[in-house]
Amino acid sequence: MQREKGLEKVQADENELNSANLVLELKKQKHINQVYKNLREINRLLLTEQNREVFINEICRILSGEQGYKSVRIVLLKEDRSFDIAAGNASDDEFETLTSEMSKGIFPYCVVCALKQDGVSVITDREGGCPNCTISGETGECCVMSVRISDRDQLFGVLTVSIPAEYEDEVEVNIFGMVASDIGMIFGHFLDMGTTLRFRNIIETLPQTFSMISSDYRYLVLNSAYSEIFGIPSDNMVSRKVSDFFPANLWENLIKPKLDQALKGNTAVFEVDGGFRGMGERWMRMHYYPYRAESGEITGIISHGIEITEQKKIEDQLINSERRYRYLVETATDTISILSVDGYFQDINSSILKLTGRSRDELIGKPIDSLDPNFSPERFRLFWADIPVGENLTFETIHRRKDGSEYPVEISARKIMLNGKKQILSVARDITERKHDREQLLEAVRRAEESDRLKSAFLANMSHEIRTPLNGILGFSSLLSEPDISPDSQQKYYSMIKQSGNRLLTTINDLIDISKIEAGMVETEKSAVDINELLDELYSFFKPELSMKGVEFVLEKNCRGDCASVETDRGKLYGILMNLLKNAVKFTERGSITLGCNCTSDEVKFYVKDTGIGIPADKIDTVFERFMQADQSLTKSYEGSGLGLSICREYSALISGKITVESEYGKGSVFSLLIDRKQGA
Repeated sequence: MQREKGLEKVQADENELNSANLVLELKKQKHINQVYKNLREINRLLLTEQNREVFINEICRILSGEQGYKSVRIVLLKEDRSFDIAAGNASDDEFETLTSEMSKGIFPYCVVCALKQDGVSVITDREGGCPNCTISGETGECCVMSVRISDRDQLFGVLTVSIPAEYEDEVEVNIFGMVASDIGMIFGHFLDMGTTLRFRNIIETLPQTFSMISSDYRYLVLNSAYSEIFGIPSDNMVSRKVSDFFPANLWENLIKPKLDQALKGNTAVFEVDGGFRGMGERWMRMHYYPYRAESGEITGIISHGIEITEQKKIEDQLINSERRYRYLVETATDTISILSVDGYFQDINSSILKLTGRSRDELIGKPIDSLDPNFSPERFRLFWADIPVGENLTFETIHRRKDGSEYPVEISARKIMLNGKKQILSVARDITERKHDREQLLEAVRRAEESDRLKSAFLANMSHEIRTPLNGILGFSSLLSEPDISPDSQQKYYSMIKQSGNRLLTTINDLIDISKIEAGMVETEKSAVDINELLDELYSFFKPELSMKGVEFVLEKNCRGDCASVETDRGKLYGILMNLLKNAVKFTERGSITLGCNCTSDEVKFYVKDTGIGIPADKIDTVFERFMQADQSLTKSYEGSGLGLSICREYSALISGKITVESEYGKGSVFSLLIDRKQGA
């Protein structure tokens, strides 16, 4: 009887244990499902949030939601791995102390672990915690996991979370690694947006109005300063016609004609004092410049505006009050002058003296060309002869300082009646910085367009280079499964699978090599290299392929004795010559390819000559740039990623060599690698 009671107790204990295990498994499954759900929410957040600091705080909030992680902390680092910013799901004094210490270079144990090793660091020991860490006290009951946030070898920071210790297993660790990887890709997306964001930041920080307008008079881009003068959010203006925001008479008689002037290739400068809903009775001086695409075609207009309300007030006060005129003229930062209609200075303000380094006597009574080399007195008189009194003209010209240096100015001038005489009132502003800013804006637009174009071309080419051999492998593998296949066909299909596999492997190896070079992970190992043995090996490798292709392969070994050896990295040297020969084979359909070497006691010169298609003169300077083939018409006729020659250049620098090319289009090319024995030693 007593034995039966004991058996019943054991059975009850087992049932209770099984029930507890089942409850634990259900909790773990709910937790994992929640993590997946949180990850989808983070990816959706990318579509709406582009502020990095707000983004990491939202990540912490989402990941620490119900049944998610107990504690979440993100530490972002700068390029030199110093502390940048941090976020966590708890805002307490310990967290503030922790961020203060990290700003001094004192990182918590979890961050140090993540930076020291690849993959996820699992921290379960209480001794591993830090005294000021917000989650170190949990390690007794919790499992703390920490991992790098990175993308394409770019380190952004460290993600640390805690979970109940009973949840910790291989599945949990793998899911956490996937979460960090996804967040890393998102930060990589932020990095890719850098060029566009920098351009947006430039135009948004301008105090002047800026916009880009299409050839059919629609707003494409505009900054906040521009939308504010209309009192309309910029999102409600983009893609709408300019005519929607001006009175009909102002649009037809002024705005549209000036836009048309810019579309014809001319700069249009004018002043407007109405039609702006948000600015009231204010004056704007607008500049319309033609925007040209890379082909030179005018595809739109760049609009740049400056508020000149105060300047207009100054001009009115000058005309209406001579006493006020003298005070305002002398205190104005712009240079102000009065000239006779014959082009001689009658009066000037102090600003013109400071800017040009001249004295009053050196300008008063002197002709206009003593300051402006573009105008002689005769040309000045003819220029103003038919201009009525009161009409304002705005144009750009050049002023010359006393030391002979010149600077660009914008002139706002009008013919006025002063003391019963017709005279010219001229207000000039130094626009050196404005021109520089405008050039930077145009360059930023061009760089953004070029970056987007090259990226699209490269991605399209990579898709082709990966999918084409994969399709070949899958297609011929399927054919091998056909019944009654002949031995000849079987051998042919095997050969095509091998060829496609080699092509895919070459593409992947090129991408890996260039990624390692970019990350600075390539190391060199020097040893004594037998030059003739290396040349024989390369010759034996390529000889069968060239024989089948009908191209003569010539080997020229001119290194003997002590000169037939060089101290260098054999792998890098082999890789350079292998890439050069592959290029020669690819672009040589007939004729010959020569592999050779000349040696002296001071240097070794390897060369690969071919009678292939050659390189156009305007492309020689760019053949070693990365992905250049992806943007050239050669992509359509010749396979390849366009990385081979770039890898050659980087490897040659690592072994203290110098690679050069000589080519004549249609006749062939000569690639040479020169290794200085003393420099490479």
